[in-house]
Amino acid sequence: MANFPLKIFKVGDHSMEPNISEGDYVLANVWSKKYSEGDVVVLRHPTKDIMLIKRINRIEYGRYFVIGDNTENSEDSRNFGALDPAKIIGKVIWKAGN
Repeated sequence: MANFPLKIFKVGDHSMEPNISEGDYVLANVWSKKYSEGDVVVLRHPTKDIMLIKRINRIEYGRYFVIGDNTENSEDSRNFGALDPAKIIGKVIWKAGN
């Protein structure tokens, strides 16, 4: 568990546009473990050593289906399937544009 509940992440792609753009910064609550449909979360990619920012599209059987707001330019659950909750790093609570 992290020592501080909030962590800053820099967005590195276009998958959440127009709501969150490449170069924006987001603040995530990494202690949050309760997620709902519609929440934006930072997560670990299930097969690559990268982090992503996605929106929870639905929750089924304790697993999370995530999708980017920019569906034409997003690698998400449509590509890698449902996520185990352990892959979610935290819930985005604030963003700052560049």
